[in-house]
Amino acid sequence: MDSLGPELLQYWEFDPDSFQLLAARENTIYCAETAQGKIVIRKHRAGYQDAAGIESELCLMHAMKAANCSVPDAIAAKDNRFVIAHDGDHFTAVSWVSGQTMSDVLSSDPSVDRITQIYHDLGLRLAKFHDAADAWTPPKNFSRHSWDRAGLVGPQPFWGRFWGNPDLLPDERYIFTQIQDQMNEALSHLEDTLDYGLIHADLIPDNVMIDENEITFLDFDDCGFGFRLFDIATILLKQIETHDFQDKAKALMEGYRTRRDLDPRFVMMFLVLRSLTYVGWIVDRPNIENAAARSRHFIERARLLSEQFMGNENSD
Repeated sequence: MDSLGPELLQYWEFDPDSFQLLAARENTIYCAETAQGKIVIRKHRAGYQDAAGIESELCLMHAMKAANCSVPDAIAAKDNRFVIAHDGDHFTAVSWVSGQTMSDVLSSDPSVDRITQIYHDLGLRLAKFHDAADAWTPPKNFSRHSWDRAGLVGPQPFWGRFWGNPDLLPDERYIFTQIQDQMNEALSHLEDTLDYGLIHADLIPDNVMIDENEITFLDFDDCGFGFRLFDIATILLKQIETHDFQDKAKALMEGYRTRRDLDPRFVMMFLVLRSLTYVGWIVDRPNIENAAARSRHFIERARLLSEQFMGNENSD
């Protein structure tokens, strides 16, 4: 049993012998058994979100669960608080989600039919989540960051100045400065017409759980206000180098468009924008595993997409 378990018993009722570490990455994740079933307890990374932001994250999840979206439910502590401050850290609890990650499911069954089904269903679930978010009125004290024009390509993007990554070669720095200006200009004309609202912002395959045909969104750590196409781009970016990328993109967008409008003309633009965020994200994480290799991969991917986008724009 982890030594932290007994300390957290004052906040949530669970079997202390069942308390165990699940994962230790940017957040530290534990699980424990309660009389109502298994729960997940998360120790939030310091410095990313304040207590108000974490409270708002749990508030959104609770509201989306009430709207029948496939998300974990927020579990309040004994005193009905969602966020617990303990020994300088913030802790939250959510319901357990059964199944396998989307990564594992597609590794075990990479058939065309299964891939098409999952991406179509994922698009449909994402549209339902966006519908529910639009129908929900956040409380007055709701506080989350924005993946808006300033948060993506402003002077201080939310995930950092991608054009300032120290691993950039001179020509790469020039390209990223150029694409920042070009994206800023493009969004200044488009931002009022694009679908905007609350988004998940991190629907990578490891944050999507699949139990038979049930899809559940995990990890709302990055959720905030943003362009809905940013969610689409986040799902697709990690697939862009796969041989069946176009099939995945088609199934995802077809699933989404069964409930909501989506203009495919701007998907490439948001793939570029999403790729640039990772170039900034890695700067503050020099000690993570394979940091140098990951930084180089992020840079080269973003450069390729940026050059393709600028080439297409200049040829129009």
